[in-house]
Amino acid sequence: MKTRRLLAAPWVISSLLGIAATALAGGPNRATFDVSAFCNLYQRTDPNAVTALSTDPTPAPLGGILHLQEVHLQATGCAVYCIECGAVCSGPNGESSEFRGLPVYSLIGQWSTDPGVLDPNTVASDPFFVGENSVLAAPSGGGLYYLFLGYNDGIFDDNASSFTVAATWTQLSEVQPHEGVESGGETVNLIGSGFIPGPDLTVTIGGAPATVLSMASDRIRVAVPPGQSFADVTVTDSLGATSLPGAYRYVPSEVAARFGNVGLGAEGDRENVLFVNDLFGDAGRFLFFTTDTPLRIEMRAPASRSTAPYAVYVWPGEPRASTLTAQPYALGTMCFPTPLNGGAQPQPIKIGNNLHRAFGTANLRTAPAPSVLGNLPNGWRRPILVTIQGFIRDDASLSPTRVSITNAICLRIV
Repeated sequence: MKTRRLLAAPWVISSLLGIAATALAGGPNRATFDVSAFCNLYQRTDPNAVTALSTDPTPAPLGGILHLQEVHLQATGCAVYCIECGAVCSGPNGESSEFRGLPVYSLIGQWSTDPGVLDPNTVASDPFFVGENSVLAAPSGGGLYYLFLGYNDGIFDDNASSFTVAATWTQLSEVQPHEGVESGGETVNLIGSGFIPGPDLTVTIGGAPATVLSMASDRIRVAVPPGQSFADVTVTDSLGATSLPGAYRYVPSEVAARFGNVGLGAEGDRENVLFVNDLFGDAGRFLFFTTDTPLRIEMRAPASRSTAPYAVYVWPGEPRASTLTAQPYALGTMCFPTPLNGGAQPQPIKIGNNLHRAFGTANLRTAPAPSVLGNLPNGWRRPILVTIQGFIRDDASLSPTRVSITNAICLRIV
């Protein structure tokens, strides 16, 4: 192969993949490419021809993929098609009378700092036979690099077949929900791509193993182990490891009870449905207003319904570990006792109920969500601290009653 051909004619190969030379926390990430579909039409009509790259076809870019330290190329099927040797295929590590025994034959590669150009100003490596090393490391200079691939055959510019490349890599992108109680046990969903389900797949949160409940290529459900503060979430499978630093937050039980459980039966994220002035509070679900701030308290319908009846309660003070109360019918834990708890104290001082009489006798007038349950244009006239929370009809509820616990708001007027 003559290097001058590659550099003098940058249009003969195409950019397929952007690779960052750094790895995520938790170990190197890897991308595995199956190059079996690269069908090389090998025609040795000129025994003195040099090995070079073909100009046709031009593959479509796959787009940039960040944070990959290694690229693994493998051939799982027919990696090479030889016309003159009677359609003989050279598979993984295979040899035929016409081809050298390379793990992945018929490809030439080169790194560049530009996804669309390969010229003396952008090249980051010399051209190389991919088959000489099927595990490719991005250059060590840092930043984003792009891997250009082209055919390697006996005659320059003699290919006319098309090909595709299927990419698989492990990438964790989101944790839903992303916070929970320090004692653990909550179910969360890990959203991503390229997960390889099987016995090699493991998950750790804060370094502790999480129990895998179900797995698919784009979603993993796990039971969270006990922990504290912000924790890294790491998925490891046969392709490597991928992590989201600090992606899960552990909180005390009296804070976790304020999150509610609306929407969790749909295996997604929690939904906030209770708002004051379009806000649901800070990390501890506190909202602070002055006495002259206009207040608008509203209940919104969950995503599972267009309208939803609800019951809402107001208690004085903020929740403590001692006030947390488990509700019947697998509804979950509320910040304070409710009328469902048989008179356990402290009971709410205000009740709005359009859900069912079992949820208490109302002294506030309300209508099914979405609705405004409190509108105070002149604000709350005196300093006060109250907690607001309720129940709402939710077709994505964890409970067979199709009722969920709303988020709580600790409202402080100063």
